[in-house]
Amino acid sequence: EVTSRAQISSYLISYEPKNLKPGRHWIKLAVRNKLGKDIQPLVVNFSVLGQDGQQEVSQQFHAHLFADVRQENILGNDQSFSMAGTEFDGNYGALRYDGRLFLTSLEEKDAQPRHRYYLSLQTDYIGIKAGDVNPYYNDLILWGKRVRGISGFLHLGAFNLDVVYGQTYRGIEGQYTTSTVTDPTSGQDSTVTSITRYGTYQQNLLAIRPSFGRGRNFQFGFSLVKSRDDTSSIKYGTMPKDNLVFGPDVKMAFDRNRLVITAAAAMSFLTNNTSNGAISKEDIEKVVGGDVSIPVNPADYDQWLIINDSTTPLNPTDLTSFAYNVNLRLNYYKNNFRFGFKSIGSEYLSLANSWIRKDIEGFYFSDRVRFFKNKLYVTFGYEDYTDNFSQKTDNPKLGLKTFNYAISYYPGQGYPNVSISLRNHSRDNGIDTYESTPGTISSGTDSIIQDLRQDQLNRDLSFNLGYDFLAFEQNQTVNFSIVAASRNDNFGRAENEFSSNILLINVRTRYNVPLTTTVSYSTNKNSMAAGQSDFRFNMLGFGGEYQLLDQKLTTFAELRFTGASGTSVSGDIIDYSRNHFRLGAHYYFGPRHFITLDANILTLNNRGIVADQSQKSYTDRIFRLRYERFF
Repeated sequence: EVTSRAQISSYLISYEPKNLKPGRHWIKLAVRNKLGKDIQPLVVNFSVLGQDGQQEVSQQFHAHLFADVRQENILGNDQSFSMAGTEFDGNYGALRYDGRLFLTSLEEKDAQPRHRYYLSLQTDYIGIKAGDVNPYYNDLILWGKRVRGISGFLHLGAFNLDVVYGQTYRGIEGQYTTSTVTDPTSGQDSTVTSITRYGTYQQNLLAIRPSFGRGRNFQFGFSLVKSRDDTSSIKYGTMPKDNLVFGPDVKMAFDRNRLVITAAAAMSFLTNNTSNGAISKEDIEKVVGGDVSIPVNPADYDQWLIINDSTTPLNPTDLTSFAYNVNLRLNYYKNNFRFGFKSIGSEYLSLANSWIRKDIEGFYFSDRVRFFKNKLYVTFGYEDYTDNFSQKTDNPKLGLKTFNYAISYYPGQGYPNVSISLRNHSRDNGIDTYESTPGTISSGTDSIIQDLRQDQLNRDLSFNLGYDFLAFEQNQTVNFSIVAASRNDNFGRAENEFSSNILLINVRTRYNVPLTTTVSYSTNKNSMAAGQSDFRFNMLGFGGEYQLLDQKLTTFAELRFTGASGTSVSGDIIDYSRNHFRLGAHYYFGPRHFITLDANILTLNNRGIVADQSQKSYTDRIFRLRYERFF
């Protein structure tokens, strides 16, 4: 434990060890957020060279083993689980290898995989990876999707090839019930199957990306990704899909990467239901109409894409499934400038990157400027997008404009760090009137009002102050934050308006003895629908940790009191108090061995009333035991 001998600032943590021996070493960084909650530790390995340094590191091996058991009783339900795994990496001369194994008791055959594993072998020019892989080819087509299968690459510099094949979803059978029905005429019995839940098809993915250039200063690539549901994987499923996406991407970098231009484009074809197979050339020409002539028979190429009346688009010339983006990055004269433009068609969809928002077009730019030897940062950004820009649906165009401003000041040791940010986000569809049409309701003839107007302004303002100082001969760290968020409807509709104001204060004291204490307070006041809903949260917390046994044992305790009161729009009464007690320890009991014990008791006394019914109080219990070993 070397925290007391490290230099810690807002941007940098530095520690200078003395007389490190040649060989392998590691650093474990354990941190907490502003509220004192533990964050996943970061582990970094490095090597020190001696006189025979090259021989020392010609063969390296690093590994991290862990086992974690959690006993959890939440709302009277046992939600306990356990997990274990390992991560390792190393090299044998020019051959590098790494792997990961993660196992959890939450793995179920009727759900998507929660286990994770992979093994990778590679050199600078060729490599293979098997298991759960996350390829990054083109940010419009395939970008980090988990694929359980195999991937490989051949990187020669002038020419490169990346390939991946595997499953993005595993097959999960649907649920059904059977019953016996008797024919009243013949008296014969027959079995009727009723599907209660449709299953999930196994989805297979094949991706290929040839490219030219090393990627440091230039690279041009072309990605092709095919995803298809395997209809033979389950018996009770519905609407199996087939997807083919392809497109180029390019990167150009100049002046030691101070000027970087990237661009990508993609065209997608999606068949929403392959159950009936492919249709013929003549059928497509009837659907498209006009003088359009299809030069080939799509049924001859169904191994690549099954085309039928559920395929979009049937007419690619409309470019409804076309997407592209262009980005520029400049880093000159203490400016970090960004500019980008994107357009995503209304029917564009890549099953390998399905979370991309479609039917949107626009641009953004931002600049972050450094002053006074990188102590002052000024940031400005602007986004201007149009949602529903294609007008392929009845929804009107929606303008989305965002202004971002920020100032951050880091003067150095002995002075407080200050940052202020403001974000204004507007939504405006240009409609300022609503329609009223005659209609009939239960009480008689009346008018039906359709109000499509949108003209709202969302504003987020935040102020943060952090200060390290010496008081009462003890090291103190104070963090103070204010966050104010609001939404205003320019048509005065109260149901669309809200405001939220958050205040956070955290004081951390490091004593001359191996003791650290934390006191925190936060409050959150919320108002919605012009005060029809008004509720407040308050939290007061105390925490501390003490080190024993030559800093090998760190004990900690924490107590938090939270209260909430107010009313909701529906008239429900919010009134509860929640207490959280936490006790535990971290023990370093041998070279690179760690064990953590963590016990939590949470009690909630609920005095609220929802739908004229009193709410239940409860006590939750969480116990955690974690073991870690580093090599």
